[in-house]
Amino acid sequence: MALVAAESEAAALEAAERVKVRYEPLPVADDPEDALTEKAPPIHEGGNLCHEFRIVRGDFEAAFREADLIVTRTYQTQMADHSALEPDGAVAELSEGGLVVWVSSKGVHLDQGEIARVLELPLEKVRVIAATVGGSFGSKPDHPTVCMAALIAWKTGRPAKVVLNREECFLAKTKRHPYLLTTLMPSAEMVRSWESG
Repeated sequence: MALVAAESEAAALEAAERVKVRYEPLPVADDPEDALTEKAPPIHEGGNLCHEFRIVRGDFEAAFREADLIVTRTYQTQMADHSALEPDGAVAELSEGGLVVWVSSKGVHLDQGEIARVLELPLEKVRVIAATVGGSFGSKPDHPTVCMAALIAWKTGRPAKVVLNREECFLAKTKRHPYLLTTLMPSAEMVRSWESG
């Protein structure tokens, strides 16, 4: 919506208070099963299914015919925020007609691509250096701060640092989506091993 840059946190907070945003509430799809129904609001042009893949090994039909038992299980997870102790942050500066960005990330190539896309720069003009990752827990492949710091440095011509506080991390970072996973396991041998085990 808006990115405020200043020489001090106090000046940034004062400037941020002057930003006025008008929101248009939109319908929400917050459940994976409800999001796939016809009544669900469209999230993407191609539909609301984020990703689907099937793993099939061997002769699936034969395995079902020969199985003593077919075990079907459905697992559900909740949305999760990874909440590493280290808050998200990045430092950026201009360098040789491009940008150098330092970030505690395990996805520097993703970060490089995002910066290049946002600033409409060729990839070779963006260099991302991974600082030590203090903890990831499934996060840190994509930081919102890399594009923020890069944009500030690119627009101002000065080095920029963006560090999110804990509340901002909860609001701005990506989350792990809730999952609904169904498995089918036709295996006579597996069932016999369970019975004997």
